[in-house]
Amino acid sequence: MTPQEFLGHERWLNGLTLDTIRRMFREQGADQLFCKVLGTNNNSKQQIYVAQDVSEMAWIPTGSVEPVPSTSGKGTGRRGPIFRFPVRMAWITPGGAVEPVRAAKLIAYPQYPEVRLSGFLAGADNAPSFLMNENQRGHDPGRLLFLAPRHDGTLFALCVPPESAAAREFASLDIPDRRGVFARLRLDTQSSRSGLEELMERLCSIHRQGWISARILGKDGIERDCRGSNCGGYTLEARLGIQANGVAEPDFMEWELKTRAVPDIDRPGTSTVTLMTPEPDGGAYVTQGIGSFIRHWGYRDKQGRPDRLNFGGIYRCGMQAHADTHLAMHLEGYDGDSGTFTGAGALLLADAGGTVAASWSFAKLLDHWKRKHTHTAYIPCQMRRKPGLEYRYGNEITLAEGAEFRRFLRALMRGTVYYDPGIKLEGVSSPAPKTKRRSQLRVKSTDLGALYSSMRIERACRGEASDQEDI
Repeated sequence: MTPQEFLGHERWLNGLTLDTIRRMFREQGADQLFCKVLGTNNNSKQQIYVAQDVSEMAWIPTGSVEPVPSTSGKGTGRRGPIFRFPVRMAWITPGGAVEPVRAAKLIAYPQYPEVRLSGFLAGADNAPSFLMNENQRGHDPGRLLFLAPRHDGTLFALCVPPESAAAREFASLDIPDRRGVFARLRLDTQSSRSGLEELMERLCSIHRQGWISARILGKDGIERDCRGSNCGGYTLEARLGIQANGVAEPDFMEWELKTRAVPDIDRPGTSTVTLMTPEPDGGAYVTQGIGSFIRHWGYRDKQGRPDRLNFGGIYRCGMQAHADTHLAMHLEGYDGDSGTFTGAGALLLADAGGTVAASWSFAKLLDHWKRKHTHTAYIPCQMRRKPGLEYRYGNEITLAEGAEFRRFLRALMRGTVYYDPGIKLEGVSSPAPKTKRRSQLRVKSTDLGALYSSMRIERACRGEASDQEDI
């Protein structure tokens, strides 16, 4: 960047207002807008602190996590694993153009713990590097970093100096909607409602609709009849305009939505909740294939359906091997006393001889947990089959936040979270047998508090009962 370009860039940043910044991000198709006040140690050398745990950063779109050895001995006094999440990042530059970054990534340091943004200037010649370089203005307090995700996985960025018009405006705002160290700003300047307020308004409307025919909203945007075992979730999503695309991202403005089947939405009681359905990424399940896995460890269908093998049961860490499959569940690489875990850690299903039938690496579980469980709303869901498959949804919504990965691992170790598969092989003797994959990690609704730092019950339709109840 020439001296003239530098001065022009600096003048442009100084003159930006919050309204102008909102407009630029909207023009790029961003869905949300977040802002952090940068401290003196937020620069290209020391990286930018963004969170204590990756679960706080679900709004940042990332690629698949990669565990790598750490070269730092800080934190615990010993080197440990780190996890890298690639980020497709681009800076907004003068004139509204964008400049992609070559090697941006989130780095989770479990030994501290903390998460930092790194590599955010690589290959971006027109990025505001003078505000990030420690030899220039990289130590100035009061700089603002704006980050805005777009639905396609791009993260747009903009940084303004502390003397800018936008920084002065921001300092005068009272922003209650925060995600850790980031303030969440509305891209629509006409509205100040939070994503939670919008969600609860929509859930209230759905609650008041009563019984709703089972539907699913396809990728083509067309609603169709739903006839599966998980139609309760699909029907709710269809009412919210959410397509059934299987993307591991939060459902509604950072909120993951989970229905829990109950006999009566007016008296929800206890139920079982499916937290996630991750496929194994190790063991014989992967190296030999699911068909071989079922033939080796599965069992004949207990209802007498011919030519069929099943793989089911409940598996908890610390339990004896399952009587039908002879497999037991173990958690390796997690220290329950210190709460630390290793990059090579995994959840395992193994037999008495040590053969690993299936495994889930911590990297895979961490990636899924980061994307889906930062803010989770659990909605009671009641089903009936006559006159047709229909659902209705409760007014008492359980809101859970603060899902640190360590809490999840601790719950696995204690057996609070358990593995409950529903895997089968049909037409075993045929030339082309059919397999069904269903790996579920589940928990009792009464045990959800073990996974989150805070939980509360709120009524979607306020005023119908007491408005809020802490759990």
